[in-house]
Amino acid sequence: MSRSAEQLLEFDRLKDIVSRYTTCAPGRRSTLALQVQQDSAALDVEFALVREAVAYLREGTELGFGSLADTEPWLARLIVPGSILVTGELLDVASLMDTARAVRQTFKEDAAKYPHLSERAAALVDFRHLSTAIRRAILPNGEISDDGSSQLKRIRENMEDARGKIHKSLEKILHARGQSTGEDYVTVRNDRFVIPPGVPDFRVEVHGSLPNDAVLLSFFPHMHLRGKRFEYNILHPGSAPEALLRVNYDFFWQLSYRLTHPLPLKAGTLLQAVAWYDNSKNNTHNPDPGVAVRWGDQTYDEMMVGFFDVAVPANMDKTRYFLRSTAP
Repeated sequence: MSRSAEQLLEFDRLKDIVSRYTTCAPGRRSTLALQVQQDSAALDVEFALVREAVAYLREGTELGFGSLADTEPWLARLIVPGSILVTGELLDVASLMDTARAVRQTFKEDAAKYPHLSERAAALVDFRHLSTAIRRAILPNGEISDDGSSQLKRIRENMEDARGKIHKSLEKILHARGQSTGEDYVTVRNDRFVIPPGVPDFRVEVHGSLPNDAVLLSFFPHMHLRGKRFEYNILHPGSAPEALLRVNYDFFWQLSYRLTHPLPLKAGTLLQAVAWYDNSKNNTHNPDPGVAVRWGDQTYDEMMVGFFDVAVPANMDKTRYFLRSTAP
């Protein structure tokens, strides 16, 4: 087709109009990517496919493409070895595989009626086993089930076991003092940080003071895939920080750290939590070292939370504990 004829047909504008009738991002992108074709044999094949597709749609049936998410972002990342997809993206992958299998099966049954579409559909790979594995591992709400990850199951079990041990230890301590059990956990966190792209050792700090006396029992640092190190300190004016805990961090091996000897702390004690993050390509768990990272719930985002368990008198509830005394 000559250039003047292409201009006469306003081909780009025509593609734009047609793309507005597509029901998903991949379909829209494919429509906009169409090029002028001069091979008559190839055009005959395409027109045959179009005729069959029109006939199929006129029967009032749908192929389910409207539910497909945009595949381009995660398909581009999968080219890179060691790439990681978050749970929501994996569910999109499973949805794409299920749709492809449904199309394959539909036109297999109607091969005589739609031979050209059936031939195209038969070329789709049946990823049923992989789709089933994804849906078994990831719940519809995006959470990973215990059966989907032995590491995560172990983390959850360790967390529950640690809390049980802490509670028993607390009961023994307070029983020896003639007091009833009263337990709570407190956190210090920083959710206003931005980790620059490619930085291998980015530091984030937060600190806060205890509103009332408490007995410190344990620590539980929490970050995501870029987490590297974590420490807890007591800050003393005019002197070096007093280290309470310094550990290397592994998202897939999150631990609760229980003090051998519970530590009484006075109201006003200034606690500091410091975290380091590796947003470089050397971090094998890093979803994307080329982006700046902020606080967020997804594992490709980051968190900086320093949980710590404390014991307080049984007659002091949580609301009262966080009320600071105004007495001189």
